[in-house]
Amino acid sequence: MSTLTHKPTNAPIHQRRAHKRFDYGAHCKILRETFTLQAQVKNLSEGGLNLTLLGTDTMPVGKVVTITIGAFAPIKAVIRWRQGSNYGVQFLSAIENNAGLHSLIRNLEAWNPTS
Repeated sequence: MSTLTHKPTNAPIHQRRAHKRFDYGAHCKILRETFTLQAQVKNLSEGGLNLTLLGTDTMPVGKVVTITIGAFAPIKAVIRWRQGSNYGVQFLSAIENNAGLHSLIRNLEAWNPTS
């Protein structure tokens, strides 16, 4: 299981991240209450992802959603930040609990060992 590392809050953002991020341009669906939004994943890590929401809808920071990337099993997440139509999303459970996404990240690490 992944362990979050606490980093100084005055460090640059890339030094504060607990997990390596990998570019991953995939379509995803976001279930928010009773409706589904469409988005494009920009990058992915063990702790969450960055996405661009397609269309004109918005999601409030702090909202819990369910995200489905391609054919992988859905995963619960919380919206942590928003900048325009770009969102930072944190997974609410360990990625190891989602075998498909866990395998995808292991493959991305193998293909990008210096990321």
